[in-house]
Amino acid sequence: MARTPLPVSPTQYQSPYPLVKAWARQAPLRVLWSLLVLPILGTALILGFAQALWPLAVFSGTGICIALWGLVAHRVASHPSRPLTWLQAVLAVLGTLFAMTGAITAFLILLGPRWNL
Repeated sequence: MARTPLPVSPTQYQSPYPLVKAWARQAPLRVLWSLLVLPILGTALILGFAQALWPLAVFSGTGICIALWGLVAHRVASHPSRPLTWLQAVLAVLGTLFAMTGAITAFLILLGPRWNL
């Protein structure tokens, strides 16, 4: 499978959100469906067999939100509607929350049990 190129240079963006948004908007549907299904399967395996690795499941929520956002963006391109636009906003917020939660959790895990506030 060919790699999906970035739409323009990553240095043109001041934050990762527009870069991810631009990539998800132009990514092929097959790539977006793969990005949706694989993290769901990975999350199910992690939560089913290795609950101690739950921060990885939180990170996969970000991938799921990106894939759903891209799929909705493809739909909006052909059939624009206000509810789909709202859904994209909700998915962006959820994906950001998943990424922040996973990053903070990973940071606290790296600090270990001896950290004190």
